[in-house]
Amino acid sequence: MTNLQQQIKNDSLKEILSIARKMQNSEIDLLEGSRSIFRLKNNLENPEDEVFNIFTLVVSDADKIPDKKIRDNFSKNYLSEMDKEKEEYISAMKDKIIQACGDILVKFSQ
Repeated sequence: MTNLQQQIKNDSLKEILSIARKMQNSEIDLLEGSRSIFRLKNNLENPEDEVFNIFTLVVSDADKIPDKKIRDNFSKNYLSEMDKEKEEYISAMKDKIIQACGDILVKFSQ
């Protein structure tokens, strides 16, 4: 592993830990945080670690809900419908997501 690859891995892990803490403390949206962890995990040595499974599930289940960065491209009616769907989904998954954040913090904190 090159120094650059190691730095990317280290930076990604730090960011994942930060996001997980913020999600546990309700400082970051659970869907957006899940999407970020899902993306960042691919920079780690074992992106398929089971601790990330819930984030893969959430991202897959919520794939039609627009990311906050592209919401301007959708109608208000569609966004209203998707916001309702997101709220219902996240409400049902919240405990599992928060538990997974705790699992990440336990597994990767040093």
